[in-house]
Amino acid sequence: MKTIKSALSSFCLVLFAGFGLTAQQLENTLLWKVEGNGIQPSYIFGTIHILPQSQFEIKPKVKEALSECEQLVLELDMTNPNLQMEMMQSATMKDGQTLDNFFAPSDYAVIDSLMKITVGMGLSMINTFKPFMVNTMLIGRFIEGQPASFEMSLIQMAAEQKMTVIGLETIAEQMAVFDAISYESQAEDVLELIHKEQEMRDMYAEMVSLYNREQVSTLYNMTVEYVDNKEEIDLLLHDRNKNWLSRIPELTKYKSAFIGVGAGHLGGKEGMIELLRGAGYKVTPIK
Repeated sequence: MKTIKSALSSFCLVLFAGFGLTAQQLENTLLWKVEGNGIQPSYIFGTIHILPQSQFEIKPKVKEALSECEQLVLELDMTNPNLQMEMMQSATMKDGQTLDNFFAPSDYAVIDSLMKITVGMGLSMINTFKPFMVNTMLIGRFIEGQPASFEMSLIQMAAEQKMTVIGLETIAEQMAVFDAISYESQAEDVLELIHKEQEMRDMYAEMVSLYNREQVSTLYNMTVEYVDNKEEIDLLLHDRNKNWLSRIPELTKYKSAFIGVGAGHLGGKEGMIELLRGAGYKVTPIK
């Protein structure tokens, strides 16, 4: 059985999609201006994928930065009309494996009950899905009141400005990560999530607080503390950051971009801020 730290690393992924190695302290801000090296002046912003509406705020500096840009770039193009279908196709486990093969009957029954309470459907409806999808669906248990999404709010604002929305990666690329990570490991994360609920709630509350205070490095280091598998760190964070970095020059060659990624992707030696600086861009914190 994995440790609680391992499960919490999975929990952090759902919120921030970010892990990595400790680097120098970054300024306390989620918004950075990126210039030079042949691109149009652009911005990169750290999001949290879901949080309570009561704690949700898009600050004026973010709105101003978005208004200066010609396109919105997110991890995924969430305006893609085929997104849901592609996600369902990519969510299925390989080789005909099913969730009931990874959980004891008693645990399966508990998870099934929580799924019905949280999302209104039992495990039988998603029995062929990768185990991490269960974690993603159960995150709603930690949200008090109406949930809010930075990505959906940014998309709405972009639509008002008639901005194009582009994805840094495809659904297939993102979901392939969870074929590379063993299904057994993902299932163990699910068990820790349901058996360590109070720790998860406490951690979630602290992370939202750090996020709203824009304490990027503290938030990042807190996430790193719970990671215990270098191979998974590379799959979940490092490889994706490097892929994104390689795509940014072409995306911003002719049009300025507001780039929104999970806040965990900003920090660390192989985080987006240090990678951009290492590639010769001027990256300035916007406080």
